[in-house]
Amino acid sequence: MVAYEGRAAASHHSALVLHGLPAYTADLRQVHLTRTADTWSRRRPGLTLHQMVPDAATTDGVIDLGVAVVQAGCVNGSMAALVAADAALHHGRLGHDDLQRAGDLVMGPRSAVIRALLRHADGSAESPGETRLRHALQMMGFSVRPQVRIVDGSFVAVVDFLVEDCLAVEFDGFVPYGRPRAFATEVTPALPLLCRRVERALMLAANRSLTSRAGS
Repeated sequence: MVAYEGRAAASHHSALVLHGLPAYTADLRQVHLTRTADTWSRRRPGLTLHQMVPDAATTDGVIDLGVAVVQAGCVNGSMAALVAADAALHHGRLGHDDLQRAGDLVMGPRSAVIRALLRHADGSAESPGETRLRHALQMMGFSVRPQVRIVDGSFVAVVDFLVEDCLAVEFDGFVPYGRPRAFATEVTPALPLLCRRVERALMLAANRSLTSRAGS
């Protein structure tokens, strides 16, 4: 970065790291920079220098976050872009309009696929694993609702996904449906009761849905 100060900005997954966002599948041994004033590119072990992206803004030596998301997908696969986009939306760092604009600016391998995929970015995802699972379920043709509240009287739980309005799917976390705190490893004493109450609430919701469909 110092050697190219003023002539290039951190980009691709290198920019994502600086922005504190996940760099899914990235080889972090390879630093990526994008030139700010010319179209020359070069690559050597440890450094890839890309040609400039016209109209892409830079701040403090780091390229626009939306552009970095799309660039990361071009280098590391379209899923890398979706994972980063979900995280950026989740933390309020980007909006869907920002992603669309960035997709229009970046041209390169996979760029058309990435633009199409980013239309499905969803800030409700809380981890790269949730992003991947949601996408896999959608690719299989399932209707998926993320972060759904399940209510049974005074009991309220939140499941990662509700599939076809009848199947609760949890991806991460040591304790299904809820944890005392993030990354907690201890078992919640009331875990069996929690599971049964969530399952009961889901069964009631599914029965109401089936009854409604039959009536219509």
